[in-house]
Amino acid sequence: KKLSKQEDLKEMGDISSGMSSSIMQLYLKQVLEAFFHSQSSVRHFALNVIALTLNQGLIHPVQCVPYLIAMGTDPEPSMRNKADQQLVEIDKKYTGFIHMKAVAGMKMSYSLQQAINLSRKTIIRGFRQDETHSALCSHLFTMIRGNRQHRRAFLISLLNLFDDSAV
Repeated sequence: KKLSKQEDLKEMGDISSGMSSSIMQLYLKQVLEAFFHSQSSVRHFALNVIALTLNQGLIHPVQCVPYLIAMGTDPEPSMRNKADQQLVEIDKKYTGFIHMKAVAGMKMSYSLQQAINLSRKTIIRGFRQDETHSALCSHLFTMIRGNRQHRRAFLISLLNLFDDSAV
């Protein structure tokens, strides 16, 4: 009798885990779109939800990679570091996912910077204007530069975005 109760508890855990995954799949797009909100508190809570969801394995990480790349350009260091940490964990588990979504992440980074700078009415720059003057996407490039093929493909893809003959 005791064994059957333990099995029921395990089953309940499996059911609630499946329910959590279903709920996250349902609202994932809306949570990810909250990354582009002009208020930092909204972006902060959206990032926390995604980080918890990824850590619990409730969603496939490839869906979040471009959004996390974009959040890596956030002006607030705490959010930037958390997004970069998630990217490092994804890269450890799933090699190649970061490279695969890097260009999409760069495009989303620009969208994020537009949303942030719209309220400030400032020009979008590709670097941090602090004491280091580092590129906004420096962490992404640091992750990609270790593999020559990935680095080369990423840079060519970025250059192709500006190619007039491709249009």
